[in-house]
Amino acid sequence: MIKNGLILFCLFITAVSVSGQKVRNNPAIPENAPCIKCHGQAVYTSFSTDAKKHLRLPMGASRVVPEKKFEKAIHGSLKCIDCHAEGYSTVPHPSALKFDTIYSCIDCHAGKKKFKKYHLDSIVGGYNKSIHAKAMGNTFNCWKCHNPHSFITAKSDSLDIKAEITLSNSTCLECHNSPVNFKRVSDKTQISLLKSHDWLIHPELHLKNIRCIDCHTAMSPDSFTSHNILPASKSVRECVECHSQKSMLSKNLFRSRNVNAGFLKFSNNRIMDYAFIMGANRSITLNIISTILFIFVLIVIFIHMFFLLRYRKHHKNG
Repeated sequence: MIKNGLILFCLFITAVSVSGQKVRNNPAIPENAPCIKCHGQAVYTSFSTDAKKHLRLPMGASRVVPEKKFEKAIHGSLKCIDCHAEGYSTVPHPSALKFDTIYSCIDCHAGKKKFKKYHLDSIVGGYNKSIHAKAMGNTFNCWKCHNPHSFITAKSDSLDIKAEITLSNSTCLECHNSPVNFKRVSDKTQISLLKSHDWLIHPELHLKNIRCIDCHTAMSPDSFTSHNILPASKSVRECVECHSQKSMLSKNLFRSRNVNAGFLKFSNNRIMDYAFIMGANRSITLNIISTILFIFVLIVIFIHMFFLLRYRKHHKNG
């Protein structure tokens, strides 16, 4: 009875969630209109030099910039020519531009007070240690994972925990769940995510409800967000890393200084805002109450047995 009550209580806590998403919406910039005219759609028209012939061709997925997505992105307040200047005035653009140096986040944002809170130095340091940097070197950069035309962050957009997980994982799944995109960065054969995680109990639930980076990065409580992606052999494989009172999720995904807050003092109480994780959520108060009730029931059973045996002995001798 007590156990059922605890389960119902935990389910009630899990069901209560508050969404705090704040949507950014930059106004359309007139100077970007000619660029969006082509790059805002999946198909573009190419004309012959004499303009008598034309072809409708598919735009490369990585070069499609939907206008509405761009307006909501972090870079949505910029003009295209702020980043794409020299050589891009010619349409169609010269193919040589594909091999130009692709600038990274720190080329624009490093050393500026406004961006200090994002800890770009620690991001760069973590990335340089990651399996991505070691395997692909200079061919891999920020934009392989973070599309500059649609990029938003969970922190800057105040997403709720569920939306933050979905957004974070979508970055990884862009390559690791797409045979086409995976081939763009690796010659290896892609393995199904469910197959590579089949050592987990209910892998589909883990993949849906936990960020990839919570198990596949060297995360520390002080890091803003870890970019030190670990090789599969060094990723978390111990269940107790999450299913324990000192769950690493409370230090990573569910960060909270108030670890034992609340009337019932649940350990990892922040996790309770999102889910009940077996073994990770424990209330010392409920533990004490349960122990007292258990001892009380044992005492009642022993007293009952004592008087029952005494009664039978009395009647047997009588």
